[in-house]
Amino acid sequence: MVQAAGIVWMPLNREVLLKCCNMLKCNDCGTNGKNILLVEDCEDEALLAKRALKKAGIAKRIVWVKDGAEALDYLHRECLENGTPLPQLMLLDIQLPRVDGLGVLRAIRADGRLSGVPVVMFSSSTEDQDVLDSYRFGANGYVSKPVDSRLYDSVLCSISSYWVVVNRCPSAVC
Repeated sequence: MVQAAGIVWMPLNREVLLKCCNMLKCNDCGTNGKNILLVEDCEDEALLAKRALKKAGIAKRIVWVKDGAEALDYLHRECLENGTPLPQLMLLDIQLPRVDGLGVLRAIRADGRLSGVPVVMFSSSTEDQDVLDSYRFGANGYVSKPVDSRLYDSVLCSISSYWVVVNRCPSAVC
């Protein structure tokens, strides 16, 4: 642990992440009706992510779509046309069929009705160019999927805890 300018820095490990998640987890955190949109083409990865997000107990609903075109269709048809609340958080993979993650991100940021949706790129890519492009096109964050399965749940819990519970989003999204 390092302390500088009144800020305490702790090394990031599984125990620290779990402690943070447990502090944020509750049954009445104001998460009623809030949902997470998971955009992941690999079914095994999606099942892992959904299990971790459910275990975290942060959001009421987790919507999984398998490609970028399906994500854009969900946002336009279900949310904008049919009145389903916009996601409180979108976890977006980069390498997707039909429309890739960066294409989805550009489309979301270009549409004023969707531009406030928090988008965290959640990808196995560790390429600097992917990270750079993600931020250039308006991602709110970029997280590489942990290779260590013991960290996977903790990382997803931390991401969702911040974006769904701690972060304040525009009222048009929340």
